[in-house]
Amino acid sequence: LLFWTQSMTNSYTNIGYTASVWRRSSLAAFRPVGEGKNLYLSPSGSEASFDVKKLAEAQIGYFNVHGVEDGSDWYGQKDPTENLPGPDFPVALTPAEIGKVTTIPRIVYCEACYGGHIFGRTEDQSIALTMLGKGVLAMVGSTTISYGSVNTPLIGADLMGYLILKHLNEGLTIGASMLKAKVEFVREMNRRQGYLDGEDQKTLISFVLY
Repeated sequence: LLFWTQSMTNSYTNIGYTASVWRRSSLAAFRPVGEGKNLYLSPSGSEASFDVKKLAEAQIGYFNVHGVEDGSDWYGQKDPTENLPGPDFPVALTPAEIGKVTTIPRIVYCEACYGGHIFGRTEDQSIALTMLGKGVLAMVGSTTISYGSVNTPLIGADLMGYLILKHLNEGLTIGASMLKAKVEFVREMNRRQGYLDGEDQKTLISFVLY
């Protein structure tokens, strides 16, 4: 079990990395443990680009990017309101890049589709496994498709991430944070709509803790 104190989350520069199109919802989800200036975008446009070495300075890493079932890389996505050059879905992070760093965040929360899909993979075929091999003590990710929002109110993986990070910041262990987040997720979605839809149910089932 990992015990997390509020002073620890406040005294370190935690890091976030999101597809540009999801910056608003990502900022809200990341808010319990980090500031907007430490949330990096892919593609970055005029903002500071993400340097994998920044992971060495963070205790918590938050990622809201694209992942695919049959590939190892994570991808960003352009915000359609911006006229940026380059591909619509640029590569945001690869296992090889993670392999270059010697220090990694202690806790990672990832919203990527298949971000927690490790079955039949080796470290060089999975960012999750690469991070665990580098010393991440706990990683939360989805074993299949992940659902979220472009803006607030948060739903799906965004809401789950916000609740987990909120409870970490309050001093709960990562396991207790995730358990409490799932209970509160159910209560919140029942309050909003009176039931759990398919995306809600899949979020509860697919997000696992390594």
